[in-house]
Amino acid sequence: MDEYAKIEVKARKGMPSAKIFQFFEEMMDSKYKTDLKDLKDRRKPRTMTEFLMEFLNRKFGIEKLAMKNLGRILPTLKSLVSENHPYACLFARLLQIFHPDPIPYNLALYLVKARYEFQPLIEKADKYKEVLEGKKNPAQQTAEKKTHHDAKFEQAATGGEALIIDVLDHIQILFENDPESGTIVLEKIYPEKVSLNDFIAFVITNKMKKKGKRPEDIFNKLDKDKGGSIDGEEFIKGAKNELDLWISNENIIKFFQEVDTSGNGEIELDEFQAIINFEKYEKAAKNLDYVVKKEKFLNALVDVYEFRQVRDSAYLRQTLIDHNIEHLNIIDFAKAVNGIDPELNSAKVMELYNECLKLSQSPDIGIDKEIFVKIMLKYGVGQLGLGTFAIKELLGTLEERKFVVDISLNEDKASPTKSRHNTKKRSRALTRPEKAEEKSPDIVKTEESNR
Repeated sequence: MDEYAKIEVKARKGMPSAKIFQFFEEMMDSKYKTDLKDLKDRRKPRTMTEFLMEFLNRKFGIEKLAMKNLGRILPTLKSLVSENHPYACLFARLLQIFHPDPIPYNLALYLVKARYEFQPLIEKADKYKEVLEGKKNPAQQTAEKKTHHDAKFEQAATGGEALIIDVLDHIQILFENDPESGTIVLEKIYPEKVSLNDFIAFVITNKMKKKGKRPEDIFNKLDKDKGGSIDGEEFIKGAKNELDLWISNENIIKFFQEVDTSGNGEIELDEFQAIINFEKYEKAAKNLDYVVKKEKFLNALVDVYEFRQVRDSAYLRQTLIDHNIEHLNIIDFAKAVNGIDPELNSAKVMELYNECLKLSQSPDIGIDKEIFVKIMLKYGVGQLGLGTFAIKELLGTLEERKFVVDISLNEDKASPTKSRHNTKKRSRALTRPEKAEEKSPDIVKTEESNR
């Protein structure tokens, strides 16, 4: 907007990076509390762009001062995004500026919540670090003071970090009903200073400990033919069935090959115990290399959301193709929607149908299947595209929020960034998510279809 161009000219320099991230952390804390109040009052929470302006005015009091600080924040944010700074890119996507792939409304709300719930894990790790710091001798403390400033900046630039042992439990709870997504998150957040092999060993031992099993117990479970060794097939099946291990087959095979030091294609008990043992596990659990940065965790959630969108859209598109449906009239549409989510009432089905009509170039021949897929995923009908990322309070009837804020950059000649979420009312809470592949919606083409 033109007003921003004027503000930027007045700003002598951008806000320091560390202060930028501190500002966004405060904003996200405030956004979470505001979202809770909105949901309690049955109101649709604000978009991130709406809330940015509200938070600025609340923090600085005077609008002129708020806009001046915005003029210092945005240039620094833009510079960081141009450098592909992961945390800066996440905030830019949330605010729908400076990045070609903005985060949609539903996911943005979920990330605000996920970030807030991750914070106690960071606080726990910080307390553990303080304990370790107190055990160091004065000479060590003096030497490390020189790098204290750098550590503080890194913490601000990543949002802090949590111990992997706590993050594993957190992910298990989050994705209890969606292990496929949990597997993706887990493999994306493994610590940078730890090898994939050591990370998988840690995950296996963590599972083993929670089940109250010893390494030899697990080995015997995996050794199905009781031959005294585990082959590749036994190891992969056992890792999934006996340990419920959220690691891809590809990485399980890599791990197997690393553990098989003899190279005979089988793992003996001594090879297994050399890497899967409680002594190594306990040391790793206390090792500050075994940590997960908040930025990495949140970006992993974004990746999983996008994976679900692609997976579920492909599934839904193929289902329509299997039923030879190119366009849907009102009868086809109602049957398709009710097949995906039988509990949606007729009023909500008509809302969805009318929105599809607005996007259709030829509404007289019916709804194009691509538009149908787009709208089903946009609203998470039958949990498609959303699953774990659904905010259950949003799925009830919420009051429409009219307030809209535009942010555009004159120098980029960008069009105003608008709120991308729709504020239509939902009529009910959806059920617990399922894997899209397991659904079997009753999408049936009637005699009136495609006329």
